[in-house]
Amino acid sequence: MNQLFDLRDLLAVYTRYKLLRPSTVRSYEDAIRCLERFTVAAAPLEDLNVEVLLSHRVWCLERMRATSYNKHRRHLRALINFALAEGHIQSQPFVKVGPAPVGVKRPKTVPSTWYKRTMAILESDSVSGLNPTKFWRLLFSVMHFTSMRRRQIVELKWEHVLLSRSALLMSSDGSKTQREWLVPVPAWISQELRELRAEIGHKSGLPVKPDDQVFCLPLLTPGRIKSPRMLDEHISRAFEALSRHLGYTVSAHRVRHTSATVMLERSGNIKAVSDMLGHADIKLTASTCVHPRLGSLRRVQQALSGYKPVD
Repeated sequence: MNQLFDLRDLLAVYTRYKLLRPSTVRSYEDAIRCLERFTVAAAPLEDLNVEVLLSHRVWCLERMRATSYNKHRRHLRALINFALAEGHIQSQPFVKVGPAPVGVKRPKTVPSTWYKRTMAILESDSVSGLNPTKFWRLLFSVMHFTSMRRRQIVELKWEHVLLSRSALLMSSDGSKTQREWLVPVPAWISQELRELRAEIGHKSGLPVKPDDQVFCLPLLTPGRIKSPRMLDEHISRAFEALSRHLGYTVSAHRVRHTSATVMLERSGNIKAVSDMLGHADIKLTASTCVHPRLGSLRRVQQALSGYKPVD
């Protein structure tokens, strides 16, 4: 065993065999950096024994949530499994170093009035942290009506916009499950997407290409953003600004769960909502979106003998 063969060396080899997304590679790198902070230096693979990894788990859980540690552990375990298969090590230490227990919490949502209030706020020509307002009004509307993930918004290209059908193609590029599916949008959103495409073409002086990003903030705010494309972090910062205006925390993930929950409550069609979300298993939709309202539970409770409503 070469003493210089550490996790970074292993990741370089692993990514040659596995076609990983850049964001996934960054997650692997984060897991390695976390382990290196614990060991103070890059540790040879042969030094990553059960005792070291047990101590690393304790160290991590003092500094991060259990879900974050478990994500790091999954990546490290995958790398070590690869090393084991390639004959670089003799055993898998994570067999004896299990994940941290995680309580199942109800997914966080936002008040269902968030969208109406947001549209009212963005009626102004200029809103701190949310300019141009027309751009963010359209982006938030698309997220509200489609339950798209932040990554899907970033990966949305003009070739995915089916204006004649008032639909969007959720491509495998932004999908967790590597699947593609269609979602409808209101006709007025299709019209505003047409207007956005025309505005982008006018400002850039170039024809809009099919593989161009739909929500490309840098093109509409020249000189203000260094990146040539809109990134996940730009959407996150916009939601932070929106949270300040609304007075409560709103995020892409919370909007997704809120829209899905409301659609399910009002339609009762769990299969359609599951298809809208792109879930591979309808059980996932049931576990994340079915949340009985307190009033509904109270009415069920009233069926018990001895229940005395307040006069």
